Amino acid sequence: MSRAPLGAIYNVFMRRIPLLIAVVCLMGLSTSASAGELTGADIVRAHEAGVSTQTLIQLIETTPGIAEIDNADENAMRVAGVSELVITAYRNRLPSQPYTEQPTNTAIPDDNRLVDIVRLVRSGLANDIVVEHVNRTEEPFQPTADDLIYLKQQQVPESIIKALLGSLEAAPALGLPESAPADPPERVEAGFQPTPTPSGEILTFSPLLRFSKTAGLITKATDGRLILVGGKVQWIDEEKPKLSFEFFDSVLKKVFLKCEAANCFEIRIKTVHGDNYRFRDADWKVGGNTQILALWERLKSCHTKVEFERKD
Repeated sequence: MSRAPLGAIYNVFMRRIPLLIAVVCLMGLSTSASAGELTGADIVRAHEAGVSTQTLIQLIETTPGIAEIDNADENAMRVAGVSELVITAYRNRLPSQPYTEQPTNTAIPDDNRLVDIVRLVRSGLANDIVVEHVNRTEEPFQPTADDLIYLKQQQVPESIIKALLGSLEAAPALGLPESAPADPPERVEAGFQPTPTPSGEILTFSPLLRFSKTAGLITKATDGRLILVGGKVQWIDEEKPKLSFEFFDSVLKKVFLKCEAANCFEIRIKTVHGDNYRFRDADWKVGGNTQILALWERLKSCHTKVEFERKD
């Protein structure tokens, strides 16, 4: 009879050590009324004892008895710093169901924002509201295989998963005033002025609106001007100077031009660092697009290695 190599046995044993430590901790810390039953308080104590998130999830999935928890128990776990992934794994075992010898392994998402998506779904919000939230998120989602498995395990509706997959191309519907915004006032921000290139060329695109997510489902538009100068892209925020920024144009990765019914109204810039910036002409509500079209053509002519895509 062949025997397993000692190295393989050692590796299996070492992988089991964290789980064994957690079990030992809970043997001394358990507050459950029923022997062998895991409680929310046990999870908190194990977390405070240093047991990792992955080990806690494995413990939840392999423990036959799981005690019921209420909102107060969940809040106590959050206050103690227990990961939402652990709380979600615990909830997945509720209401109490017969224990099976083949528990489903809970996937860990690569994008932690998906935990919040699951919370929104479980809160009872309508699917279209969650989809709207996804579409309004400034930083688009790019789900990996683990992300998709996690979403499927958490029973997230396919309409929301499709919105997550297409969030990079999605253009949010923004509730701005129907009247055209006034031209932004001329302001000068100390310490944030463009430096001319050797040829003295400074290209300014103004007036523009920059759209950015502030909180929840709110998308804020601030007025300003975009400047191409000295190998940099600079945004001068006229409304909130502290929101001004700049980056080297060498980090440009992809530029989108959003159009509807042959009218192009938004340019979206993505960098290699994952930053996303969205701009529209100040008078876009009445069909204005002169500035973004000029910016689009200029970027295309100067950056042949950057990917450009028009979205109709």
